[in-house]
Amino acid sequence: MKKTLIIIFSLFLSLNITSVARSGTGAAVSYINTIHSIMLCGSGSTATSCANPVILGSTTSGTSFDLSSVAAGASAGSLGNIGKASPGLTFSYMQVIMSKTFTIKGTGTNAANATCYTAANSGNGTATSGATQAIGSTSSSDYASQDIKVADNATLDSNMRGTNNLDGTTGGDAANGNSGTNTYMGFISELTAPFTAKAGSIPQMKIAFDLSAATNFPASNCTVSPASPAVTVTFLN
Repeated sequence: MKKTLIIIFSLFLSLNITSVARSGTGAAVSYINTIHSIMLCGSGSTATSCANPVILGSTTSGTSFDLSSVAAGASAGSLGNIGKASPGLTFSYMQVIMSKTFTIKGTGTNAANATCYTAANSGNGTATSGATQAIGSTSSSDYASQDIKVADNATLDSNMRGTNNLDGTTGGDAANGNSGTNTYMGFISELTAPFTAKAGSIPQMKIAFDLSAATNFPASNCTVSPASPAVTVTFLN
């Protein structure tokens, strides 16, 4: 029997990406990221360390999800095989390895109390380059989806770090809370309640999310970065 872990975008728990003081967030009508690996963290794990990971799914090409395209109660897609978790093991944390590039369409108010918009990189929006964050636009006529990469000097929550590893190892990773020049980002999130793998059980992961403050405009020039949707994660057996 195929045992598939169904993910309804479990991927942005406690995500807090910024390289300057945050001043304003806004709604996102499109919020896309590519996930490369997902794993349950084993015995000894903490909010900042994923010990003895059990990899449920991993792919170099990744799987893209768009939060905005998911109707209430629907599945955003599937990634991973819960059958890889041995029966009897209990997990309190999970880790996701994701792309550092997000595609976001959103608007909000910046530090100068002006309305900012994401803007296409092929138009008036600028792309992230190294430690320089992407910049949107103050013109509503530029409003469009924008590719926004997490800057190399971005400060992350302590449960996140830059990484080049898809298997849960940490060699060459940036320190917790730092983006670095790494290709991916890893983050660890605590499950709503500990999950114990059971033989013959096909659990699903229920995710609830809110995009009303998922775009961050922290500076007066409409610098833009991803902000965190409000997300909760629960296993359903």
